[in-house]
Amino acid sequence: MNMPALVLERVSFAYDHQPVLTDVDLVVAENELLGLIGPNGGGKSTLIKLAAGLLKPDSGTVRVCGRSPSAARQEIGYVPQFAGFERDFPITVAQAVQLGRLGSGRLRWRKKDREAADRAIAETRLEPLQNRPISDLSGGELQRVLIARALAGEPRLLLLDEPTSNLDQRAEEDILQLLARLSERMAVILVTHDVGFVAGGVQRVACVNQTLMCHDTQGLTGDAIEALYGHSVRLVHHDHGEHP
Repeated sequence: MNMPALVLERVSFAYDHQPVLTDVDLVVAENELLGLIGPNGGGKSTLIKLAAGLLKPDSGTVRVCGRSPSAARQEIGYVPQFAGFERDFPITVAQAVQLGRLGSGRLRWRKKDREAADRAIAETRLEPLQNRPISDLSGGELQRVLIARALAGEPRLLLLDEPTSNLDQRAEEDILQLLARLSERMAVILVTHDVGFVAGGVQRVACVNQTLMCHDTQGLTGDAIEALYGHSVRLVHHDHGEHP
């Protein structure tokens, strides 16, 4: 049996004594594409940060590929909700992706670092843009740069916090197709508010609102969404047909 990419067992976390997650259990397989949905303040981003090792649980355990997140940090790729640099920062696409290879105190790139960055650029189809300043990119292009930066570290678990926020439908679908391809060789977990978006592309959906409930996408009904949010929410499916 293959080792899961991520395991949370009875994980609880609070900010200033205000519970955010309570007794959360979750197992994510090594090639799974999982969507995290839930209301604002429900704990989605907190769960992602616990998995990334940016936060430590108040109780319970988090394991990434069988180890603690801090011990497995080389196995984790993290794409935050907001870029870690300003859009007008004077850096090219290729240089931004290469930043994903810096770590453990190293300040210089080796040959294998450049090769890993080049592979990430190719996988995210950024070759035509690699010499362009990031200030010239669209929102969808910049999101692909952030994903490529995470991929340059050659992770086994890729965590993304609202990677399609403020993108148009076509850019959203491009990102989902990319994540589906990536899940063929790694586990991918993404936070999103767009229920219709994830229902059409992920294998399971985890509904997070202090506690956690997992559903196959076929089981993601209006009743399940209403139970999560506490009020009726219309499940809207995107049109995945041809673009004009």
